[in-house]
Amino acid sequence: MSKDQRGSLKQQQHGLDSQLVLSSSVMRQLFKGPVDEVCHLAVSQLMAARSEGNARPCSTVLLVGGFARNRYLQARVRAAVMGSGLAQQVVVPDVPHAAVLGGAVQYGFHPARIHGRRSLKAYGVTTCAPWIEGAPGKFPDFGTGIWMTDCYFLRFVKKGELVSKS
Repeated sequence: MSKDQRGSLKQQQHGLDSQLVLSSSVMRQLFKGPVDEVCHLAVSQLMAARSEGNARPCSTVLLVGGFARNRYLQARVRAAVMGSGLAQQVVVPDVPHAAVLGGAVQYGFHPARIHGRRSLKAYGVTTCAPWIEGAPGKFPDFGTGIWMTDCYFLRFVKKGELVSKS
């Protein structure tokens, strides 16, 4: 950085020329996309829980991980889940970045504490099935004389379904 550039930076940053100062509005712009996505996912998960018959709001949302240290994220998540009436409170541990590690250690020592998990994706296999109008992959089964499709997805687990640990 040239002497002129350093002088200009120092003037813009009220005397600081060895650090880059970012305003709160610039920081909000930098974090907007990821924060919006976290809020959307939190609301989606709580709405999914509500659609399964739980009419009451979630008592506590626990915000963990390194990004949970971000106060802007905390405020936005609180506004999203509490403002919509989906949760009563959002709790952030003193060291949220260590909470995930703590959970992994707890699971390592006490795996029976985890009863199940929500599937992030649908799981199944592609198989053959009797052909229906509009289905792709139409071919004849010469043994039965029935038209078949080779593009049928036989789903074992739906996305978001609770899958037991066993």
